[in-house]
Amino acid sequence: MRIWIWVVLLAGCKPATDCTSAVSGAVDRMIEDARARMPPAAAANVARIKSDMKRVVAEACVEDHWATAVITCVDHARDKQALDACDKLLTKEQRESEHKRMDEVLRLAIQPMPGVGSALPPR
Repeated sequence: MRIWIWVVLLAGCKPATDCTSAVSGAVDRMIEDARARMPPAAAANVARIKSDMKRVVAEACVEDHWATAVITCVDHARDKQALDACDKLLTKEQRESEHKRMDEVLRLAIQPMPGVGSALPPR
């Protein structure tokens, strides 16, 4: 009988926050917060790379074995300051890995959007 009580109790427990959902939510919140201060072209570029941002940070989280405390921090971060505090919880190596990955993705954001400003006007 006791075993069934534990099974029922454990089944109702929420699993630990995973990298993908924590990162996805944080990226969505940070982009939404910054969108109001961005020029339309910058907002469009960021929207274009949003899925890449989520992917590379989630990969860094998984591959670099971020601590549960860091993942939880990212999951609860509601602004840039809170996310910066989470960043400080990473080891130096984890932080450098994540920053390197994000820098590569952010370079895409400054590239011209396909079909916009990529061709010279006809003469």
